Amino acid sequence: MSDCSHPVRIRTTEVHGATGEVRQREVLRRCGTRLASKCESCSELYAGDARGVINSGIVGGEAFTWLTLTAPGADVFGAVHSGPPKRGRRRCACGRYHRPDDARLGTPVDPDTYDYVAAGRFNATLSRRFTVLMQKLRRMTGEPLDFVRVVEFQRRGLTHVHALVRGAVSADVLGVAVRGGVNPRTGRRIAAVTSGGFGFGPQCDAQAVTDAGRVGAYMRKLVRYAIKAAGDDLPGGSRHTRSMRRAGAASCGCSDPWPYWCRDEPGRLTDPGWSSCRRHRAARRGWGFRGHVLAASRRWGTTFTALRAARRAWVLDAVGPTQWTAVAFEVLPASLTWTGPLPNRSP
Repeated sequence: MSDCSHPVRIRTTEVHGATGEVRQREVLRRCGTRLASKCESCSELYAGDARGVINSGIVGGEAFTWLTLTAPGADVFGAVHSGPPKRGRRRCACGRYHRPDDARLGTPVDPDTYDYVAAGRFNATLSRRFTVLMQKLRRMTGEPLDFVRVVEFQRRGLTHVHALVRGAVSADVLGVAVRGGVNPRTGRRIAAVTSGGFGFGPQCDAQAVTDAGRVGAYMRKLVRYAIKAAGDDLPGGSRHTRSMRRAGAASCGCSDPWPYWCRDEPGRLTDPGWSSCRRHRAARRGWGFRGHVLAASRRWGTTFTALRAARRAWVLDAVGPTQWTAVAFEVLPASLTWTGPLPNRSP
C-alpha cells in the first residue's frame, strides 16, 4: 500500500518509564480520509475495513433480504434528463433522445426550477429515515433484522440506500412500512416512514437473497464507488455540482458565525464565505448527507473500531516493547501555507 498523500504532523511529548527522561519527537499520522480524490492510500485502507465489516455478518444457514430504498421522483424535486429504458427507446422530458453515455443524464431539465434546497434536505435526513424504517420492520416481523447498508449517490443529486438484512422481509411488509398501512402482525395501522417531511420513493423493493456472498461483493463495489469523492465527482456539469454543494451545506444548521452557505430568502442560496464548521464541510461534500457511506447494526458482526484496534495491536507487536509513554500531543501545521482569504479556515 502506498504512503498517505496528506499525512498529519504530530509532535509528541514522551516520558521514559525507567529513567523519567522526557523527550519530544515528530511523527506522521495518516490523514484517515475515506475519499479517494483526497488520498488514494487511506481510501484503500477504508475500503479494506469495509470489506471486513460486510463479510463478518455473512454466515451460512441464515436467511437474507436485499433492500433497495429510492428517493421520490420528479413530482417532488423536478424533472431530470432520462435515458433509454432497457427495452426500446423513450423520449426525455426535454423532448430529445439521449444516448447512454450522455453527460446530461440525471441532471435537471430546468436547473432554475429544480428544487435543490429540497434535495439537500432529503439527503440530510436520509440516515434518520432509514433508522425509523428498520425500527418499523423489526416491530412488524418480530425479528432482530441485523443489517449492513451502503449509500449510493445518484446523478440527480439524491441518495439511495442498499441494505443487506439478516432475516426475511417480504415486499408487502416493506411496502406497508414505507407507505403506511395495516401491520399484518398486529392488525394496527402504522404511519408512513418520514423524516424532515420526506419519505422514500415508490420504487422501493425487497428481494430474498440466495447468494449472500455475491450480494456482499456488490456492496463492496458500491462502497468503492461512493468513496471516490462522495458526491463531488459525479458527472453532470459544474452548475449542477455547485448547486448541490450549496444545497447540501444549507441543509446543515449550526451556531457557526461563518456558515458555509446560508439562505437569505426561500429558495435562494448565497455564499458568504468560508466555514470552520466540520458539519458544514461534510454536508457540502456529501450534498447534504453527512453520515458514513457504510454502516452496520451493532450485532451485524465486527466493527471498524475493532478492525482498527487489531491493526494497531499488530503494528505495536511488530515494533516491539518500549518504555516510552506519550503524555501530550500537538498537531503541527502542514508544510504548505494557505494563502487564500480567511486564513486558518478550511474550505
